[in-house]
Amino acid sequence: SFHYSAMNRNSDNKRESDAPAELESQFILRLPPEPSKALREALRSGATSLKDRLSIKIENDMRYGEVRVDHWLMHAKVLDLPTIIESMKTIDKKSFYKTADICQIVICKEEDDHTTTDDESQPYLDP
Repeated sequence: SFHYSAMNRNSDNKRESDAPAELESQFILRLPPEPSKALREALRSGATSLKDRLSIKIENDMRYGEVRVDHWLMHAKVLDLPTIIESMKTIDKKSFYKTADICQIVICKEEDDHTTTDDESQPYLDP
């Protein structure tokens, strides 16, 4: 999984202590095999150029967007998960602490998937 941070700044001339806290949100990022392999290798190597190699842009509807990993540009669709997943961190591999509740997945495909299926448009009808 990958996490992104969103900052809400009202004014640049406020003192730093008055600035709003940074809000962190986590989600699962599902990529096709090749971009996934490239991103995984970059994360494991501790690459400092990750900001240059990965970008996520979500449309105003918060359901569609674009994800770029190196030279791959993919269409993204944000879906709600059926359950909440707890994200944990550890420093010493003994003590774990919760960092977030994950309730969304971003599915990336090279082809556009902006259409709704019959299942999505009629979720409450019995088959």
